[in-house]
Amino acid sequence: MKRDSGCLTVRNVDARLPGDGLALGALHEVAGGGNGAAVALFSAGVAARTRGKVLWCMTRPDIFAPAIAQAGLVSDRVIYVEAGDDETVLACMEEGLRHGGLGSVIGEVARLNTIDSRRLCRAIGNQGCLVLCAA
Repeated sequence: MKRDSGCLTVRNVDARLPGDGLALGALHEVAGGGNGAAVALFSAGVAARTRGKVLWCMTRPDIFAPAIAQAGLVSDRVIYVEAGDDETVLACMEEGLRHGGLGSVIGEVARLNTIDSRRLCRAIGNQGCLVLCAA
């Protein structure tokens, strides 16, 4: 495994995923084992590789924009939505997907159940949008 500056290169990570990377037009769940910062940075790095605006929905305004920028996602591409609870986060994600024109949608939720997952998948439709649910 080739390392670049002590880290795995994105190419090496992509090569280990089915289809050589995360699929666009699909919902992906990201879990960090209780490390919210790691999940946020991973999500930002993945979203930075898409084109267009990024809708980032959360319950608490705990995103540190300079760290997100170091992951490659510049702040002028991000639309932050602060929602009161997980249900509202999911509703905002769904509305953003139905509106269209986004490169990525990221939602920070404590738990994603099957019904909500199906609703998000239907909202994605045929768009080439990357959707991440971060727990």
